[in-house]
Amino acid sequence: MAELTFSDLRKKDYKKVVELAIKGMNFRWYLKRRLSLKMYGKYFLYLELSKASQVIACYRGEELAGLLLADMKGERKFKLSPFKRLHVRFIDFIQHAFAKDRWGLTTTPIERCWISTKEAMTPMAKFAFWPRIRIWT
Repeated sequence: MAELTFSDLRKKDYKKVVELAIKGMNFRWYLKRRLSLKMYGKYFLYLELSKASQVIACYRGEELAGLLLADMKGERKFKLSPFKRLHVRFIDFIQHAFAKDRWGLTTTPIERCWISTKEAMTPMAKFAFWPRIRIWT
């Protein structure tokens, strides 16, 4: 069994992470068309990357095992390319303009929990782990 290693997310693995977001967040429940799934999966990934100060990929051999996103207090945020920032803005516009009643289905409960946590204490970091494969046996 190959050991787990941690490194920067490889460019070739972005598609895998988008698929992971689509599957993990159950976007297929809300979106039926392949293009909309792909665009929203990218939007979700880019949005989460823009909130993170550290992006750590976990690999088992050459296979992506998961992605750890950390928003560490006082650290600079992950820098998105202009194209990725534009993609986030475009999808935000579409959501606000055409899907007002559905906007925020996945983020609202998470954000409420995070806001109540921040009110109760001063957190040093916020973490999100996206496992892709079963790591523990």
